[in-house]
Amino acid sequence: MGLPLPAPRQRFEHLSDTVRLAAQMWRDDTTAFHGFHARLEHPVNSPLPVTTPHPPVLIGGTGEQRTLRLVAEYADACNLFDIPDGGVTIRHKLAVLRDHCASIGRDHTDITKTVSTALGDNEPPAQFAERCQQLKSYGIDHVVVITRGRPFTVADLQRLGPATAI
Repeated sequence: MGLPLPAPRQRFEHLSDTVRLAAQMWRDDTTAFHGFHARLEHPVNSPLPVTTPHPPVLIGGTGEQRTLRLVAEYADACNLFDIPDGGVTIRHKLAVLRDHCASIGRDHTDITKTVSTALGDNEPPAQFAERCQQLKSYGIDHVVVITRGRPFTVADLQRLGPATAI
């Protein structure tokens, strides 16, 4: 699309700057901010957010040392990926997040846990609902449904409707 895509380390640094600066501004803290890339001598939060105390922050990713630490420090929600390994990866990532929360004195239950999972082609509603129940048993609060390589179709949505009632 012609947009610059810095290296992963730089992208993380920009994300870190953004969430740290936003948190500072939402506290009405106008002291100088010096991040990895952003430098503001007098940050001002204007206009004020519509939601209080601030807009919810969701951070997606599974990096154990930096991304999940950033979730523990600043996010209201995290998004993981549904890897078909019987929940091993999701459980492990949630344990890492719990550890990061414990190290900073935050209750990990304050963070909503979401997962992106693909709706299988022609996957029956009951099978999808069963998979969602399994994800819930791992500690997932919400499921973000995606498709692989194509937009949602009316048929996809018609299959999802009955799955929500199961």
